[in-house]
Amino acid sequence: MANQTIAIPIEVEELTADWFTEIVQSRAPGAVVDSVELIDRSSGTTGRARVGLTSTDERIPSTMFVKLPPFTADGRAMVISTAMGVSEARFYEDIASWLPVRTPPVWHAAHDLETNGYIMVFADLSAAGATQPTQEEADAFDFASQVMEVFARFHAAMYGSPRIGPGGDLQWVGERTHGYGKEAGNAILRNGVRDFGDQMPPVFHEMAELYLARSIEFNDVLFRGTQTLVHGDCHIGNMLRDDEGPILLDWALVSNGPGLRDVAYFIGNSIPYEVRHTHEQDLLRTYLAALAGHGVEISWDDAWDDYRLQMVAGWIAAAMTASMGDWCQPLSIGMRATERSNLALEELDVVPLLRQKLG
Repeated sequence: MANQTIAIPIEVEELTADWFTEIVQSRAPGAVVDSVELIDRSSGTTGRARVGLTSTDERIPSTMFVKLPPFTADGRAMVISTAMGVSEARFYEDIASWLPVRTPPVWHAAHDLETNGYIMVFADLSAAGATQPTQEEADAFDFASQVMEVFARFHAAMYGSPRIGPGGDLQWVGERTHGYGKEAGNAILRNGVRDFGDQMPPVFHEMAELYLARSIEFNDVLFRGTQTLVHGDCHIGNMLRDDEGPILLDWALVSNGPGLRDVAYFIGNSIPYEVRHTHEQDLLRTYLAALAGHGVEISWDDAWDDYRLQMVAGWIAAAMTASMGDWCQPLSIGMRATERSNLALEELDVVPLLRQKLG
């Protein structure tokens, strides 16, 4: 748990040498940071800064990566309304140290529920040799198989756990779920239908029409089944890789839900069409086998229908991202993810299944 007496910076300019000297004490007692250099910064759904640190103490890395509130008023308003930044900080304060999943080593994490302030300071994994995986890599299937095993490991650890339910010590995780159907989200998707609907196939319009008419009911359908802790936004852009395998980043949408949410989300919008089309059942079997190895048994028939249904969550995320234009990601990224999700919905016959579940 981070020291809550240390100030939570709002602006990049507050990331001073004195502040860094305070926050490194938990891992490097007595260390002093002499100076800080801003290497680069960006702002979207959160503020990001990569900084260079000067210190005579060998325990202090030469660069660190910092997440803090967005640098614009609109961005901060969005983060407050969704509690994304605070939730991610809480994940690193309360969960990351014991959950069996690789995440960026955190030097400091803190939040303030009254002001919605938050801060996270990470080891700079890119400096340590970690790289960003892409859909175009020759070993996309092998990497996706590794991701299935990662999902199984941490889903099994919290499968059916009362800790994320009412009265549990991680109740806040469950409290921030069931977000489908919010008015703001509907407005965003309407913008997407207006702006690029003419580029989309019939399945996109079927899903958009159904979502806009009955989105509140999607919660009940997409949250059926045993709950576990899910990443919630596990596209390939929120992952790194090194010689030891995948590393999961950006836990701002951590929540509870069926574990197959993460599985379908990743497979549906983050791996090449050819890999999904040819190997998605292999990937799902890898996940189920790994899950069983951790003591959680789910039958193939139950898993297959739930997997198909959870493709809806990935489609919503992709379509919403594209509908926001370049605001949180380059539009081209959201459009490609939407195209992959459209293909998955069509080939897996998801819309009729969803209509059946909605009743």
